[in-house]
Amino acid sequence: MNERLQHYAVRATDAVNGWALLVGIVLVLASLMGNISPLPEPGKFATFTGFFGVWLCLVSILVIWGLLVEPIYVSPSIAAMHLALCGLMLFRVWGQPEQFPEIWVISGICLVTYVRQRWLLVRPTPPWAQQRAVRTQAGTTEAEAQSSPGIQCCDVRRPRFRFAEVAGMQAIKERLLAAGQEVIQGGQSDRPSRNGILLTGKPGNGKTYLAEALAGELNLPFLTLTYGDVASKWIGDMPARLPVAFQEARARAPCVLFFDEVDSLLSSRDTANMDGDSLKAVNIMLTELVEIRRTGVVVVAATNHLDRLDSAAVREGRFDFKIEIPPPDAPARRHLIQSHARGPLAASALTVATDRWAGFSVVRITAIMNEVNRRPDHSQAISYNDLQVALRTLQGRSGHFPENTPTLDHLVLSSEARTRLESLAHRMARIVDIEAMGGSVPHGVLFYGPPGTGKTLCARSLAKTAQWAFLPVSGLDLLSNPERVDDILDEASELRPCVVFIDEADDVLADRRMSQSSVVTNKLLSAIDGSAGRIPDVLFIAATNHPEAMDAAALRGGRFTEKVAFNLPDQATVLDYLTQWQQRSKARMATEVSLAETAQQLAGQPLANVQEILQMAVNLAIGRVPTKTGVAIVNARDIDMAIAQVCSH
Repeated sequence: MNERLQHYAVRATDAVNGWALLVGIVLVLASLMGNISPLPEPGKFATFTGFFGVWLCLVSILVIWGLLVEPIYVSPSIAAMHLALCGLMLFRVWGQPEQFPEIWVISGICLVTYVRQRWLLVRPTPPWAQQRAVRTQAGTTEAEAQSSPGIQCCDVRRPRFRFAEVAGMQAIKERLLAAGQEVIQGGQSDRPSRNGILLTGKPGNGKTYLAEALAGELNLPFLTLTYGDVASKWIGDMPARLPVAFQEARARAPCVLFFDEVDSLLSSRDTANMDGDSLKAVNIMLTELVEIRRTGVVVVAATNHLDRLDSAAVREGRFDFKIEIPPPDAPARRHLIQSHARGPLAASALTVATDRWAGFSVVRITAIMNEVNRRPDHSQAISYNDLQVALRTLQGRSGHFPENTPTLDHLVLSSEARTRLESLAHRMARIVDIEAMGGSVPHGVLFYGPPGTGKTLCARSLAKTAQWAFLPVSGLDLLSNPERVDDILDEASELRPCVVFIDEADDVLADRRMSQSSVVTNKLLSAIDGSAGRIPDVLFIAATNHPEAMDAAALRGGRFTEKVAFNLPDQATVLDYLTQWQQRSKARMATEVSLAETAQQLAGQPLANVQEILQMAVNLAIGRVPTKTGVAIVNARDIDMAIAQVCSH
């Protein structure tokens, strides 16, 4: 609805209320005039009820109009009119309940109206009715700022939650409640008091929910303000709206004023792209946050990006309480899984998911449960495998897998490397059962050996065999951008179970005594070691050609505990590779070419070189094929020429 029309409609409603009450009193007195009994003569009573019916119609029209216009302002006013109406009717017919059974209906209406009015806690005052002229940094008075009719900045509601609805997170709830009570008590005393609660943390962990639950716990109205509530296409309009929002909060004090995504209102003034209105808005916010401290308004703000806030905003004196909201703890995760499961849930699935989903946000856990609830058969108990399938579906990807990535079964490996890798893949694929038996999957594995021995391919194959996501990163990438470490951890946490593959790890995990990148090395080792809490189901694999150059702390237990050597292939390994190659290749070996002799000839060459030698030999043979439909026959001379070209230095 047009703001100006809304403004006049609300004012008209408030004006009619008083006149309607006055007319009602006059009608009651007129109907009683000349009567000794409280019950009037039929004629006079008919006159009274006629006027009363007209009044009732007018009130009904105003109620409907109020609901269409702005319930938060009109409803208390309409409730007051209802109360007066019912009171006059009770006064008029009191003493004759047997002749007026409607008195009990009227009594019920009166009681409901009174409860409804008390339920609103405070009688809201429209911001345009508050004309206290205080000069603001926008260069206007608050009266001028409120001159635009119909502006309502804050969303006002009674809190829907209390801390009883928040499972777990006991320490966070205690800190929030203590801070809120201190602010309320400080507003009632003359002593300096603290105010301003800043909630930080990753998105999806319930900062907004906790802020509303705090308001419910304190039994206070909950006012929310976002950037969209004050943003405007008109120059100078946003700085004028902000004081209105704070004035709304003062009028409803005590209350909780919540700024969602406060970094959009208090962004750093050091940024080069800040326009004039945004700069004024930040200055007004900083001033208002100080002036509102002792008014009984509990100021709460939430942000996902603490580093984007202006430095003057986060200091003490504006936000005295800084509380990080972490991902849900074990009791909270357990409650989320149980409460959102539709149908029976296996006890083992609940226990395992509660343990393994540490670090998942509230939004992620809720989305997983909603996804698993879409399964067609709800009669079967939800298993942990069902939960994992839902997780993979929700993630929508499994990392960076090339389309032709083989599993371990199709790789040519030495017997020792195959034994180690197959054991690791088995433990990864059945990690829950393995841990129940006392086994474990390491947090880190080191792949080492000469170049071209297949370390990168084996890492991808291992992840594919175990059905884990694969997230590659190079050591040079981490060195050039240290913040990439945090990004990798966040992405791995979202993709888990996940393999994080660090190629050329000796660049970033070099001996810190002789390295200039010790800061990045420390950060990566802390992440792998889990100094801030290890992320379940994340395996780090580091590949290096020079294990002797790596920092000793990286190779100790708890980091890269297991190590797999990728040595240059012997004759038997090369023969296996040649056999597999011949089975899948469209080219053919000449009858005079012996695979055993070729394997002996290529023994000691990295498998990457062997692959290129065979491909080059095929290319040479294709040059002799007379037609497009012919088959390339690789002879011994092709192989010799290919070896000479690939292995030449």
